[in-house]
Amino acid sequence: MPDCGGPVVPPDALPISEIECMGGGRPRKCDCDCDCDCDCDCDCDCDCDCDYDCDCVGVGVGVGVGVKPTGLARPPADTVSELHTMKPTFVLVHGAWGGAWIWRRILPGLRAAGHEVHAVTLTGVGERAHLRTPGIGLRTHIDDVVGLIRAEELDDIVLVGHSYGGHVVTGAADWILGEGVTRLHCVVHVDAAIPLPGESWSSPHAPEVVAQREALARANDGALPPPDPAGFGLSGEDRDWLRRRQVPHPFGPYHDRLDFDAERLSRVPRWFIDCHQPAYPTIDAARARARSMPGWTVVEMATGHAPMVSEPAGLTALLLAAAADSRPAPRG
Repeated sequence: MPDCGGPVVPPDALPISEIECMGGGRPRKCDCDCDCDCDCDCDCDCDCDCDYDCDCVGVGVGVGVGVKPTGLARPPADTVSELHTMKPTFVLVHGAWGGAWIWRRILPGLRAAGHEVHAVTLTGVGERAHLRTPGIGLRTHIDDVVGLIRAEELDDIVLVGHSYGGHVVTGAADWILGEGVTRLHCVVHVDAAIPLPGESWSSPHAPEVVAQREALARANDGALPPPDPAGFGLSGEDRDWLRRRQVPHPFGPYHDRLDFDAERLSRVPRWFIDCHQPAYPTIDAARARARSMPGWTVVEMATGHAPMVSEPAGLTALLLAAAADSRPAPRG
């Protein structure tokens, strides 16, 4: 396994049973300067009388129930036990040609582990394919995710992006951190693009790939037709399922450049799930970046580019492991 800037976790080190026992998080010490003598952990149900306005138990009492945080004071005692049972909320963002439907096989496992889960369908694909227009761009898709977060008043979010969705979750993460109210628990790239500031979806692609995709879009009413799912390592019924469901993807986002604060985003826990059997060629740049840039946790899966279809149990286990990451969730 190649050396990298962050830890590389072998997939067999994270069995589902062990991850479920983590309960979605670990207690950690409060780092405020109060004089409380109870020596409690942040996630415990202590009865201390500390009046210091710290956020050691996590601000935002209404995670998952539509209540926005109103300040940095410790929540009332009768809400502390509720806070301890709350787990990060998953927001799942599909890649090109897909829709919320592609996550269908992992939803039960995430919800059974106690997580609220939202799967987004980006404008112009999936059940929203009828909305495809030439004006759809990367910002449209980022706004799809931001709109969900705002409408549902979500907090403590695990943002998960697949393939092209790596650009979308990077833009959405930048909005969350700039907004400064919603907590971003971590960002997970499932065999997904890792853009640098100012790059587009097409930036890391070989010139011949870019030329081929541009020609395909011109011949298909400004949309990129879906490839054969066999290239994702799928066969039989799984391949047929994707072939029935995939639709042409709006081409506008392909050359749209994404500007974001990379230094601010680097403070967020980030995971890259490398699905390398077979390795999808357009993700090669992301594989190299996850291993060379500091701060990434890299996990390998011996499956193809659509692990939510080919290995849903394994992917569920890894997403639960990311949700259990106990590093502090930044608020911007």
